[in-house]
Amino acid sequence: MQDFSIPVSFLHAVLRYAPDHGLDVEKLLQRCAVPPKILLDESARVSARQYADLQTLVMREMGDEMLGYTQPPMKLGTGAALSHWMLHTRNLGQALKRYCHFYGMIERGLRPQMFLEGNTASLRFSLWHEQVQPEPYVFEMVMFGLHRFASWLTRHNLKINQVTLNYAAPAHAREYRAIFLGAPLTFSGQHCELQFNRDLLQKPVRQTQETLDAFLRNPQRNLLLGHYNLQSWIGRTRS
Repeated sequence: MQDFSIPVSFLHAVLRYAPDHGLDVEKLLQRCAVPPKILLDESARVSARQYADLQTLVMREMGDEMLGYTQPPMKLGTGAALSHWMLHTRNLGQALKRYCHFYGMIERGLRPQMFLEGNTASLRFSLWHEQVQPEPYVFEMVMFGLHRFASWLTRHNLKINQVTLNYAAPAHAREYRAIFLGAPLTFSGQHCELQFNRDLLQKPVRQTQETLDAFLRNPQRNLLLGHYNLQSWIGRTRS
């Protein structure tokens, strides 16, 4: 694995709801070898490994894989259960259908739906019922996570043709080019969605139970640091 750098704004996002759960932000950072004072420097960056470890730790301490961004909480183990179900499919299309169906059953987190039109496949992420519009980070986390897991599942760096987001460009919008591997971006759209070539749905699932078990020993690190031509989030970790 090769490490990359992540802007400090993403640390703020991970820790956003930690104090509401009685967690000490400074201690969480120290447990991940991140100096707490770094939060005061808007230009600071940390390694992707540190960021992934903090994300994992805060999820575990909060007991919520959505880090408090959606209600009700997403119980620990939800993502692992879903990944096992997605593994046992023939191709990416079947895996994504299971992804959407899974969340349709539990009605937690975001609501994913797949739409097919011509040679375009779209994965749209909306809200459940009277759910309050969450902050941008939840869409960044979920959409990035799904794309990276799908790339891992097929052992193919899946090209995104278009990313549409239903909120205004945030202050850290320049990071989106790296998050979504240079795909064209549209802010303030009608929906939050990823578009890609429909042909990619035929990509075979190329992972095994053994490789999934290894992946799940540290899923956040593996999503960020897997070998799928992931460029640095703006640059390599600065000294």
